[in-house]
Amino acid sequence: MVLQASENIITRDGSTVITGRYTNTGDGKIALFITKLNPFGAVVWSKKITNGSYNASIAIKGVKEMSNGNLVLIYSYLENTTTLSMHIILLNAAGNLSWAKKLPFAHDSFLNAQMTVTDNNDIIIAATIVVEEWPYPGNWVPLIIKMDNNGNIVYNRWFAGNTCSQRL
Repeated sequence: MVLQASENIITRDGSTVITGRYTNTGDGKIALFITKLNPFGAVVWSKKITNGSYNASIAIKGVKEMSNGNLVLIYSYLENTTTLSMHIILLNAAGNLSWAKKLPFAHDSFLNAQMTVTDNNDIIIAATIVVEEWPYPGNWVPLIIKMDNNGNIVYNRWFAGNTCSQRL
């Protein structure tokens, strides 16, 4: 197995969370991983993340800790040769999956996804996407998404020139 780390954070309890992807050298399957180490370096838990298949174009884009110790991760997944979808998952402090969501614009490509968590555990995602809407079809535009801590979208909007469009 080959491991490639991509993101890491120090949690409120002094632990280290490492994320990345691994390749099974036996069959070539690629998936994501997240591992939590205590302050002394011992593994607390480790999880494998797949999107139902093993895909070379799966990549973690960010990990953040919420004020309650839960962890939110955002990752990309190449669905076909042109569609890169964005997914978000929430793990509780013990590393168990609370929810997983595919963000609702799977037909768009996206770049530069970044995420932050507010004091009340809302999730804010900023990305660059391609829109199909007139008058900007095929253009790259900035997108902002706000989600509550249950993964429900509060709003999502893209911006181009003087246009602000809500997308649900």
